[in-house]
Amino acid sequence: MSPSHAEALLDLVGRVYDVATSRDGWEPVLERMTALFGGRATVFFVRDHRAVDTVFLRYWGLPDEMLREAAERFATMDLGLDGLLTVAPGTIVTDDADPSRVDPRSDALLEYLERWDVERYLGCDLFRDARRFGVIVVLGSRRRAPFGAGEIALLEALVPHLRRAVELRSRLDREDAHRSVAQQVIEGMMTGVVLLGANGQVLTANASARRITRSRDGLRIAGGRLRADAPAEDALLQKAIREAIAISEQRDAEGAAALTVSRSARARPYAVVVSPGARAAEPSAGRIASAIVLIGDPDSSLAAAEAIAMQVYGLTPSEARLACAVASGESLESYAAARGIKVSTARWTMKQALAKAGAQRQADLVRILLTGPAALATRGGRDE
Repeated sequence: MSPSHAEALLDLVGRVYDVATSRDGWEPVLERMTALFGGRATVFFVRDHRAVDTVFLRYWGLPDEMLREAAERFATMDLGLDGLLTVAPGTIVTDDADPSRVDPRSDALLEYLERWDVERYLGCDLFRDARRFGVIVVLGSRRRAPFGAGEIALLEALVPHLRRAVELRSRLDREDAHRSVAQQVIEGMMTGVVLLGANGQVLTANASARRITRSRDGLRIAGGRLRADAPAEDALLQKAIREAIAISEQRDAEGAAALTVSRSARARPYAVVVSPGARAAEPSAGRIASAIVLIGDPDSSLAAAEAIAMQVYGLTPSEARLACAVASGESLESYAAARGIKVSTARWTMKQALAKAGAQRQADLVRILLTGPAALATRGGRDE
């Protein structure tokens, strides 16, 4: 490999990994690849050989008229692409030395390729599984010399990087999909969810939290921070937030604080749980949030979630009623007084509910109920 080819290959490899970490950008990479191999065009496609369908296509150098004609003439014709599966994975294939003879070379296809002057090719499958295979191919003019040993060696050096780039992009796409699902679940929860950064600033809030804070009845977002209207309650809230952020900086640290935030005389208080953000597995690892604030609104349908709590956590009706009442902001004392039972009975019932839900403390139980199935909204997370 000449020094100039080696330098161009290194530049191309860098661009390949840039593509892997971005949403797209294959065309400039394929343009560079075309120039490196002295071709006329380069195509990267993924084909579902069960459905006989191309599910991904990126290219550079192919005229739009050529593609339109291909779609019209060959959409229903078997061009022999599945023949690529008959060669060993990673085998470099050229038109001059094709061990599989994958191209049926029908008269119509020969005429088409000759007219558009893209009869030479150099390609390889980048990946292959039970259903799909991905192919990269450089197309060249018949007037040029056949792709030879030098170009084959160059593609062999490039293929592992292309393959890793595809694997990395696929993994990032899966992570994006999982993150999107998680965001949709959080957005649709009846429980208000507020994520805070290391400085206590609000990073994001779901629909329920936005509805609660916009009502400005007990809680609000002011200056980018979550605040309670009552000064004494706000002091407790800010203290809990500071402690949760401090705990989140410690590896394997856990903890949560539960408090109530009062509203107007006609409304029951919010149940608020402040928890540390996700643990940092490594000191350099990023964190989605340094603190998480969960807000239970007793006037939402969470107050009627006893049936779900009974089904999911195996609570008895009395345990479910008490647990959901506490998650909705009631204290044990007020619950006992309202229902004419002893506080000691309420404490015993709470102890049973804690054991069944796998919680150690009352704050843990509130957190479980505020983030579990009982907290999922049926209204689709719309702002109100």
